[in-house]
Amino acid sequence: MAKAYPIEKKNQVLARILSKEITVAQAHKEYGIAESCLHNWLRSVKEASSVKRTVPDAIPLPRGMTFRQALAADGYCRESGFDSPATGKFCRAKGITLEELKAFSTWLDSHDGDVVLTATARAREQELITKVSELSQAHRDQRKELERKEKALAETAALLVLSKKAQAIWGDREK
Repeated sequence: MAKAYPIEKKNQVLARILSKEITVAQAHKEYGIAESCLHNWLRSVKEASSVKRTVPDAIPLPRGMTFRQALAADGYCRESGFDSPATGKFCRAKGITLEELKAFSTWLDSHDGDVVLTATARAREQELITKVSELSQAHRDQRKELERKEKALAETAALLVLSKKAQAIWGDREK
């Protein structure tokens, strides 16, 4: 059975090969990935790019997602920032690449007037945007509180170490 490689590693290797930074043989030696596997990856990338060129009006949906799911993913990633670790984790959980999501987002930006939402869909979208904003704010508040507590804990640990060193140097003052 073929070994499954993480999508991040696959994307990294393909990016280096396609940018002519390394050859397939060099990638094989450096990463230990079979040359046939690398050629298959390259073939699938070239096929995907040729499909995109032949059907210019097709919606570039991320792999395995419906339009609605892609919209929700786009909204989440716009809220949390496309280059944030949370977005990377979200994409890995959904089994999509960030490039696929960015392509859909770009398409959506250029075709925004083409997408017509019903009144209930608009209300639901606004509701979801509000909920995501609230959750993001709550997440930021929790992260801030956690950082504050970590600083306090580090300070307490430092004071404890210093008090033990002082006690070792000067002895107990209570005697």
